Amino acid sequence: MSAAQPLLSPAYFNEQQLNPPAVRHNHFVVFRIDRLNYALPLENVTRALRMVAITPIPEAPANVLGMINIAGRTIPVLDLRRLLGHTQCAADINDRLLIFETPEQTVALIVGDVLTILELLPALLEKPDRILAQSRLIRATIQQKEGTILLLDIEHLLPVIHRGAFL
Repeated sequence: MSAAQPLLSPAYFNEQQLNPPAVRHNHFVVFRIDRLNYALPLENVTRALRMVAITPIPEAPANVLGMINIAGRTIPVLDLRRLLGHTQCAADINDRLLIFETPEQTVALIVGDVLTILELLPALLEKPDRILAQSRLIRATIQQKEGTILLLDIEHLLPVIHRGAFL
């Protein structure tokens, strides 16, 4: 068994060049609402589904459109369009549902379309400009050749979701 190489030895530098430390990538689910692209951390999105029938809930908050049943679990359906300030419209058969999980709650978020899973280095996340930064729901922007993606801030989105889901 050989001894560990001293931190500043040439062998250490050669090892670092051959086996650089792993760079942590962030993974995001990119989706569209109206004509804007948004992203959420993949770690919180467990499924993407085609629209299904939504059962209305009497006296539900405005952001809660109803509930769905997935494998015996009742999950509230929230209107992410409304939460993000888009024009409210009825759920459409072409819409998608993102099943979004936190330790406290599982909710289905209605989005227009699910576009892709994006893997990015943290350095590619740009702080929003001053105007966008006024919205606490936007954590960063991601510039892509297809356009800008707005990364939603989970820290600020979760309280809004939880209030909408009776928490």
